[in-house]
Amino acid sequence: MKQTKRKRGGQKGNQNARTHGFYSSVLTPDQISQLWSLVTKENVPPESAIMRLKLQSMINQGTASTRTLKEVVRLLVKWSAQKYHLNRAGRVYMRAILESTFQDYSGVPLCKPEKLLKAIAYLGDD
Repeated sequence: MKQTKRKRGGQKGNQNARTHGFYSSVLTPDQISQLWSLVTKENVPPESAIMRLKLQSMINQGTASTRTLKEVVRLLVKWSAQKYHLNRAGRVYMRAILESTFQDYSGVPLCKPEKLLKAIAYLGDD
């Protein structure tokens, strides 16, 4: 019986590195119907709807990590800053609010309460 040599790296179909599914490009049938509903009925942009569904899935499964949630916050702040032309104070404030909200909802510590207060004070300086 001859064995074929395996190629270097992950093999096709390997999901060993998958921990939370945020970066997965696959949506479940239920998520697809929710996506369609968000985009058509609530006029949510597709990118935001997908991120919302992925976040919801991660938090419901209890697989949300600090690193992943911080990446989500970074992306949301970046998109919003471009769309709404936010200045630095607005971006700082939005980041603090999102981190605080995700922390409350997911239970994953993202920021200290002082950071939110500092961001609110910073927003008032403009």
